Amino acid sequence: MFISKKIAISGGDIFRDDYSVAFGGTDEYIDTGATFQSTFRGDHSISVWVKPTDGQPSSTSILSGYKNSSEQDIMYLAILSTGKVRYYFEANNDDDLIDSGSAVFADGQNDWTHLVITSEKSAVKGFKLYVNGVLNTEANSNAVSDSNWGQFTTDLNLYIGGYNNQGTNGLHYTGGMSDFAIYNKVLSASEAFSIYNNRQPFNHNDSSFKGNLVTWYRMGDGLESGGGSTMYDMAGSNNGTLTNIDTGDIQGDVPK
Repeated sequence: MFISKKIAISGGDIFRDDYSVAFGGTDEYIDTGATFQSTFRGDHSISVWVKPTDGQPSSTSILSGYKNSSEQDIMYLAILSTGKVRYYFEANNDDDLIDSGSAVFADGQNDWTHLVITSEKSAVKGFKLYVNGVLNTEANSNAVSDSNWGQFTTDLNLYIGGYNNQGTNGLHYTGGMSDFAIYNKVLSASEAFSIYNNRQPFNHNDSSFKGNLVTWYRMGDGLESGGGSTMYDMAGSNNGTLTNIDTGDIQGDVPK
C-alpha cells in the first residue's frame, strides 16, 4: 500500500504527495531535455528531497549535474563519500564550491532529507546550504567572477539522478528522490524553511515566490501519475525523459 502524504482542509484535499522515484545507482537517470543555461548564468537555487540508500557511498554520488564538452562549464549537486553535501559550479574555467560543514548523511540507509542550495553570483557568502529548512553552512562564490558566471555555457541537457559527463551518464545516485525544483533567484532562509514545510507536501506553484520557479519535477505525482516514460515539468515546459526507469521504480515511499 502506498504511503500518502496530503494536506487537507474543510472541503477536501488540496495537495498530496504519493510517489517518489527510486534510482538504482547503475544506469537510471532523468534527462530533463533542457540545459538551463540562462538560469545558471544568474542567481539560482535548487530544492530537492532525497533518501540515500547509502549516505556515505564508496564514491561521489551525483544528485544532478553536467559537464560540457570543453570542460570549462560544470555544475553538480552531490553526496560525497564522507556523507557531506557538495555544490560545485564552474563557468568559463572559474570554479567555486560549497561543502556542508559536517556529514549530512550517516553511513548506510538514511531517512528523507530536504536540501536547498542557493547561489548568488560572485558574492561573499554567495553559496548557502539548507538542510531540513535550517541553514547548514555558507561559503563564498566570488572565485567565479561576475563576468565569467554570466558566460556559463553548455549545450548538454541537465541530468537528475546522475551526471551528464559530455553526453555520458555516470556517478549515479542510489536512493529515493522527490520534488526536484529549480528557481531563478536566491531563495531566502524563510523561503527554504517554507519549502521544507515541516515535512509536509509543498506546492511550489502556490507560494509568494512562484514567479521565480523555473522547473518542478514532482517525481511521480505530476501528470505522469505514477507511471509512463515522461517526467512532467509542473512549472514550465521542460518535460524530462525517464531513462532505464520503469514503473516499478516510481514508488509510494515519500517524505513524512
